[in-house]
Amino acid sequence: MELTVDVTRILYRNDNSKYVIFSGMTKVSKIDRNGKSRKVKSKEVFKGTFFSLFENDTLKVEGDWREDDLYGKEFVVDAYSKVLPQDQKGIEKFLTRSVAGIGEKKARAITEAWGVSALSKITEG
Repeated sequence: MELTVDVTRILYRNDNSKYVIFSGMTKVSKIDRNGKSRKVKSKEVFKGTFFSLFENDTLKVEGDWREDDLYGKEFVVDAYSKVLPQDQKGIEKFLTRSVAGIGEKKARAITEAWGVSALSKITEG
């Protein structure tokens, strides 16, 4: 199963093994009063191995729902990819968190010069 999730809070992180448990907002199918299935935003718990994960990241995750005897329903992540931000503010946050040596001022200067295409210009060289 594949989901898109916005990371809201890191609950546990092991820096050695890169194992992380976090809560996040995602759309899940719920049955309404009329018996129809519809997608609604829901706060859920996710766990897995993540090499670079921050609060406010958006991820596409693959895995399965599992019921933990102690903690309840959790999504166990087998694979993931980061969804890159599409707006200027998001790109600035991404650059300051993900690229060593880029602070807020330099990130702002980059996005002011290149706008929302800043990440593609950086990766293209």
